[in-house]
Amino acid sequence: MLDNYAMQTIVVTGASGFIGQHLLLGLTGKTGVSVRALTRRSREQAIFQADNKLHWIYGDLADSSTATNLMIPGSTLINLAFPESWSRSAHIENPNHLATAAA
Repeated sequence: MLDNYAMQTIVVTGASGFIGQHLLLGLTGKTGVSVRALTRRSREQAIFQADNKLHWIYGDLADSSTATNLMIPGSTLINLAFPESWSRSAHIENPNHLATAAA
């Protein structure tokens, strides 16, 4: 439940996917919510312009520094990323970057 007295930051990976785009629409329409969305491409800015509620973070989950730059203390992480090009081991290893940064 969102605290009505403080800005809640939601971090979203996979924001350019079908579910991610719909999630961004819902989150950016809420009062008291700030969204940090990860993207590897710039085309998302044509769909969702960055503003005071939506901040695009450019990077790749395969790079551990991306997870560190993406997360901020007290934020809530929603991981929707599932790159089809990743190997099975990459699907296990790379989300660990997010988990470490979130912890």
